[in-house]
Amino acid sequence: MKSNAAKDKFFSIIAHDLKNPFNTIFGFTDLLYSDLQEYTIEETRQSLEKISEASKQAYVLLENLLIWAQTQSKNIEFKPEILDLQHLVNDAIGITESQAKAKNITLTCAVGDHHKVITDENLFGTILRNLLTNAIKFTNPMGNVLVLARLQNNHVEISVQDDGIGVARDQIDHIFKIENKIRTLGTNREKGSGLGLILSKEFVEMQGGRIWAESEPGKGSRFTFSVPAA
Repeated sequence: MKSNAAKDKFFSIIAHDLKNPFNTIFGFTDLLYSDLQEYTIEETRQSLEKISEASKQAYVLLENLLIWAQTQSKNIEFKPEILDLQHLVNDAIGITESQAKAKNITLTCAVGDHHKVITDENLFGTILRNLLTNAIKFTNPMGNVLVLARLQNNHVEISVQDDGIGVARDQIDHIFKIENKIRTLGTNREKGSGLGLILSKEFVEMQGGRIWAESEPGKGSRFTFSVPAA
């Protein structure tokens, strides 16, 4: 995202997508505040669930924005070190597990304890959390998301594989490009900007790796990125 046009597009998406969750939060909060006694316990629970989902959506978007802003201003500390891949994957799964449980989706780490990578722990965590969140979003309830790894040409390739709805062939080449941003609702009609994938690409390339996607509509997707092997 080096051009001014790309940056303008980025901020226009941020401005639009930050409004959506806050509109939800404000709307349901006002309803509960003004008419709390008129709601049943179940109606109150459903409203609080909407507020919780919108809050998490806003937080993830804001977190991605802050990290990206740091990279653009060169204020982010890039500290690559030798780390255990299985540990990194389990940490990311632990953070996204509540999202998966809400849809009865099983998250599985199929990464062995023999992989060591040279990576920045914070950037790696952001990349993998974004890919896991994306997989959960587009996987049907009771589905599965699997994290795999393999050694390839002095790099370790980490894949997030799901059995969800997949991506159409004419869209697969555009999902990492901000100029051609495609918005698709998740399987529970979750909204999202798609910025997580764009930022993940930038963070992967900062570490000398690459990222790509393979998908078949109706059968799922596999998102893979590489980092140097130790």
